[in-house]
Amino acid sequence: METRTLLILGILGFATAGIANSIWFGLDLKRYSDRTQILATRLDMLRFKKVVARQMYAALIQAVLLIVPLVIFFTGVSFEILNPSEILLVIVPSVIMIFVAVFSRRWEYRVKTIAAADPEIEEQRDAIVRTWLRKPWPDW
Repeated sequence: METRTLLILGILGFATAGIANSIWFGLDLKRYSDRTQILATRLDMLRFKKVVARQMYAALIQAVLLIVPLVIFFTGVSFEILNPSEILLVIVPSVIMIFVAVFSRRWEYRVKTIAAADPEIEEQRDAIVRTWLRKPWPDW
């Protein structure tokens, strides 16, 4: 197989994996938000932490899946294997990933604001959400 074909397959392969990652973990949030109406017990908090941890790891993986196609593309252009006009190979899948992420935002919001049975659980939920928003990986 020629180098150009390998580069294009690499770009599209990583982009497809990124789209699949977005859909899979977006649906994971949806399933969790559909079945969990309130955080009331320690078991609920453990499940909440697991869901959030999966989201955090998925976000790190997503970053790689978004960056690698760009690296492949610009490497291909710099070695004159790909043309700069073929940037749509990177842009179109990225737009699809963004669309899926925007669609998943409402589930993310629902999970971040899930009701808590008491102030202590609410405080724990808020601390987990702060970690989710500010740190690259879970530290609980």
